[in-house]
Amino acid sequence: MDHLLRVLKVFWAPAETLYGAAERPVVVLPIALPTVCALLTSLIVYFAFPPADVELQAVWLVGLIFAVLGPLLITLIVASLFFGIFSAAGRQRGFKAFLSVTAFAFLPTALHHLAQGVMILTPNAQQLLPSQIGRLNLAVFLDPQAVSSGFYVAAGMIDVVSIWVLVLLIVGYRHVVNPRLATGIVAGLVVVPWLLYAGLRIALAETVVF
Repeated sequence: MDHLLRVLKVFWAPAETLYGAAERPVVVLPIALPTVCALLTSLIVYFAFPPADVELQAVWLVGLIFAVLGPLLITLIVASLFFGIFSAAGRQRGFKAFLSVTAFAFLPTALHHLAQGVMILTPNAQQLLPSQIGRLNLAVFLDPQAVSSGFYVAAGMIDVVSIWVLVLLIVGYRHVVNPRLATGIVAGLVVVPWLLYAGLRIALAETVVF
């Protein structure tokens, strides 16, 4: 219970929790929580909208596999990316500390998965686009038929959970990099890759018709 409380403290005492994540790295539990929530959402989807044929069952199975592996893979990829970036810019801790901080920073995604599960059970769930379920972003106020694909994707990326994660990454990486690096530099080294990722998604979306 003490370990669980330590992890959950990221929601009300983020600075203290992320400092602890850097000093005493913990990886399994902070990754397990979003994984369990994603798995629960997948099961809700299955029982709320049971696949009618083999093809849909295969799609659901792929989604289930991603729900189980997704949080781990995303954490590993993001931690590896920023470990490389801050190795060049200046860091003072090893990869396990980066992995721990990254896992803690992504804990708010568990709330996104829970929100998905709740919204799927609402009466109007079938009228929602997959990009709208469980999201709190500007795209939920837009008609995808009335705006360009790129604009719709850009609005969708201005998401409360995504911004929350970015802020936690900045606060957390502050504890694993060289203290001489200014907070503004740390923030820039976190935000710029996200902006590049967002730009790539927007550019790709321009070739997709909703």
